[in-house]
Amino acid sequence: MTEVGTYQPLELKGISNIVFVDSDILALHIRGQNAELIVRRSSDQYSFESLEVSPTTEAVIEIKGRLRRCFPGPAVAIGQDRMADASFLKPLTELLVKLDAKTPEEVLPNVTKSHSKVIETRDTMNPRFVTEMLIEMLRAMSQPHDVPRIYKHTRDDVLWKDALKPWRRCPLWLFLRVALQTSLMRNEVGEPHVRYKSFMLFFMAHVLERALDASLPSDTLFTITAKINRRALKLGAVDGTTWLQHVAATTRAAQQELSRRWALVEKHSDPFATQRNWAPSQLSFLLDTEVTLSRLQPYLEKVMARMASPSTYQTFLSDCGQRISQWSVSLPNPSLLTVGNGGQVHLYLTDLELWVENSLNDWLHANMERHDAVTALAALIDTYTSIASLAYKDMPEEISLMLLTSMDLWVALDKCALHHCTLLRDYTPGFPSSLFEPLLLPKKPQMERLLRVEQYLVGRRAAAASKFPSIFRFVDTTEVFAVRYVQQSQRHKKLQQRIEAKAQNHRDRKTSKLAEKRQRYCELINDSNGMSCQYVPRWRKYGQIFVHSGFCQKCELKSQAEGLTIDVHEWPLPKRDLEAKATVFELDVPTVVSKWRDTTYQLLVDIFSVEHDAQRPLRDKGKQEEVYNLRDYNGLQKFVRSQAERLQLASTTKPFVVSHYRHQKISQANKSNVCVNNGLHYAVYDSKKMR
Repeated sequence: MTEVGTYQPLELKGISNIVFVDSDILALHIRGQNAELIVRRSSDQYSFESLEVSPTTEAVIEIKGRLRRCFPGPAVAIGQDRMADASFLKPLTELLVKLDAKTPEEVLPNVTKSHSKVIETRDTMNPRFVTEMLIEMLRAMSQPHDVPRIYKHTRDDVLWKDALKPWRRCPLWLFLRVALQTSLMRNEVGEPHVRYKSFMLFFMAHVLERALDASLPSDTLFTITAKINRRALKLGAVDGTTWLQHVAATTRAAQQELSRRWALVEKHSDPFATQRNWAPSQLSFLLDTEVTLSRLQPYLEKVMARMASPSTYQTFLSDCGQRISQWSVSLPNPSLLTVGNGGQVHLYLTDLELWVENSLNDWLHANMERHDAVTALAALIDTYTSIASLAYKDMPEEISLMLLTSMDLWVALDKCALHHCTLLRDYTPGFPSSLFEPLLLPKKPQMERLLRVEQYLVGRRAAAASKFPSIFRFVDTTEVFAVRYVQQSQRHKKLQQRIEAKAQNHRDRKTSKLAEKRQRYCELINDSNGMSCQYVPRWRKYGQIFVHSGFCQKCELKSQAEGLTIDVHEWPLPKRDLEAKATVFELDVPTVVSKWRDTTYQLLVDIFSVEHDAQRPLRDKGKQEEVYNLRDYNGLQKFVRSQAERLQLASTTKPFVVSHYRHQKISQANKSNVCVNNGLHYAVYDSKKMR
């Protein structure tokens, strides 16, 4: 037998690897659910039996005498082929571990106090997640299973006085006895409980034997011996049985030890030296009962003469910080989440979540026309998710509430964005239909909010056209959002015209400069060709010689001609018209679109996605690949209108102006290699994750 949970991680890790043979038993005490699950293997199937371990406080207190309980509870049987399937066994094991480690709020007992429902920590939790949910889930892939049941008259207690929680009997002992009894009674001929009772008698004899070895107190030895004798009398076992002879020998040894201890007490009137200072002859009733208070009068006089101490009154200063208002007239201030510390962070988060639940829709209706509403909602989502992700770490239910609150805010942001930019309606935001299935939302209002979010997303997907690509992709098609927006926007058309006009002006001047330098080159070459190299005499030991002059005018002119270069002119926009329009759009992204796009991407990638380090591709050990951002491109920096956001256009291909092609020798230059196209190949770039 083993127990699932953090107390025994080795057994937890090995549950799915346990190899069962026929008639094997696995008893799992699921502490977080106040439940027990017994797994048995027979020749052709596995049975799952569930039961409640500790009864409710009300059931224990109301009953007179012992509480009669039936074990086990609901049971199902699963075939061996299903149990051999790892895709079934692993999720089942993970579910059992989660149920043992965490107790959902739905199963905790509630009481009403001053018209408010609170959790009663002094009662036991409802085991329905095991006895109902788990069994019904297994029943869908199994068949009902009738198992032999037992009735036990349990003696439980609920003892409480000046304590937080009452004293209850250990449920583990009951759990072990039920698992043992229901196992030993199977396939037994005659009385179904003889084998179990015999084992318990032998087990208690073993406990008594260990107690004798440990020299436990006499009252403990006597109690164990009495219980063994009582069980043996009820069982009516035959004296000739071998194991019963061992029980009898152990009880006789206990009786002999108790007799020996009592003989020592009778032989020594004070064996433990507790009455060493007892002297009855020195007792005096008169002296021992006379009490004098000679020092009381002076003390009382001093008390009466005391002066009143001065008051130490101080003004009370409240340490309560500013709270997030629950009014719908204004959006919560995100800065309050960043200044909170300690427990205040959870307080501010709760305030914000309540505001979203109760006041967000009213605020949206009143501020739909505002152009800065999308910006305010995006900032609120960003701050809330970043703070809540840290504050709610390792808290599944709180993380689920954070995701629900974030989606409520996103729905409001999306509605506002669609109001100001109807073109967004043709593009799906990218949230999968099964995205919210893992959420743990214990309350009905939360489930209703999630339903509204899912229905809204279904409507958004239905309204979007399937032919349009994702808004997060830079695709060279006419259906791209950026291209369609530029085609409908006069502002962007004019921006593109200004860029092209200025670029054409620079290109014309570059062409003129190229012509000028070509003419200068020709002049220098012609002048050089009209001269002869100059030589100067030098004397050597063998006589006078003539060497080429270092100041040869002919070679100087030729060197000047060959040294003439010209910087290339790179067209600032991509050559293809569709890519050019998408690039122009990124220079002046409407605030509504940029905030909607970044916030949606943030939720999809940072909040709802789990990225494992092991699954990340390893980078080359060499130099990291350099990225060239659109906003840093010299040819377009003066035309940037919108602020830099997370999603940008970038290229891993170098532009001409930073490559080794940026200069051309006039001797080799012509219009085609001086006036070049744009060398960048843009793609959507995540500036936060740098990918």
